[in-house]
Amino acid sequence: WLAYPFGRYDARVEALARRAGYVLATTTQPGVRQSASGPLALRRLRVLDSTSVRGLEQLLVRTA
Repeated sequence: WLAYPFGRYDARVEALARRAGYVLATTTQPGVRQSASGPLALRRLRVLDSTSVRGLEQLLVRTA
């Protein structure tokens, strides 16, 4: 697994990650829908230390 620093990546960085042996990487792009063809550009939900349980529930329901 790799988390791109500050979410910054492009095709060149993705290729370097692949060459380094990473098989999955997360971006800072919001979302839960993933593409099998893009395992080095996974989207994610932004959960902060200030996110309440109710806030997490709302994130999950909204993206379901």
